[in-house]
Amino acid sequence: MEYRFIVNSKAAAGKSVRIFEKIRPSLDSLGLNYEVHSPASKEELTELVRNHNNENTALISVGGDGTANTILNAVYPEVNFTFGIIPAGSGNDAVKNNGIPKNPEAAVKAVAAGKTKEIDLGEIEIINETGLNRKYCFINSFGCGFDAFVANLNNKSRILPGLAGYLLSVFRSLRHYEAFNLISNYDNDSINGRTLLLAIGNGKYSGGGFLLTPGAINNDGELEVCHIQDIPVSKILTSLPKALTGSHIKLPEVRVLKSKRGELLFSEPVFYQIDGECNEVMVSKIMFKVSDKKLKIIT
Repeated sequence: MEYRFIVNSKAAAGKSVRIFEKIRPSLDSLGLNYEVHSPASKEELTELVRNHNNENTALISVGGDGTANTILNAVYPEVNFTFGIIPAGSGNDAVKNNGIPKNPEAAVKAVAAGKTKEIDLGEIEIINETGLNRKYCFINSFGCGFDAFVANLNNKSRILPGLAGYLLSVFRSLRHYEAFNLISNYDNDSINGRTLLLAIGNGKYSGGGFLLTPGAINNDGELEVCHIQDIPVSKILTSLPKALTGSHIKLPEVRVLKSKRGELLFSEPVFYQIDGECNEVMVSKIMFKVSDKKLKIIT
């Protein structure tokens, strides 16, 4: 097996570079056949992944959830490499969702040990007003509405790392965010109306440690959907701590269900996030499903 470590020099203000330099002596002592790459642009990263997309290569992301998502989507749905993660981002939800060691030194040893498992990926297909569409995969979660609005603000003006920074962005977002109209259909259900947020989880964790989809299991062939209807700011503030433990699902304004696929219909611009990477576009429809492609990941 050949190992290609992809170090995102921009992740968490250069944190990934510092972490990789700390773990390099351990990496050298393990005798792995490896190379290190630090792509200068998304285009360069995409080319790198495409050139090493084969069953004999392990691509190891040294960064956060955004780096992991970019690597996977560079070739999705033709993901043929084995995937690994050295946690060096601000949130590291994929690490939590897959039982990967949180300590970078321990994560390097896990890479060398080579234990893997197959997990599901989520897939979304975004269709805009002109009918053009694009497919993406997600390893952790997809969301639209408030959580994506918060993630967008957090990415643009990150003041504190990890969960602390995300919580700060939540409070900063409360003054500006507006709910949106949603029509959504699932395997055996539908949810319509004014919506604070909709989260679709392949794993339990998102947003650096929130449990919006606490029942999500990333190898059960289903995705967990969490819908929170429009609620007052005061209710958001009192409900927020519950989302850290998953107990928010008991609130009357929250619906949680499992579905293999579904469709989301919009009548206005909406923020959406894919593993924490955000955008705001005018879309007419978003389709989602459990991907036909499995991911082999090092644990």
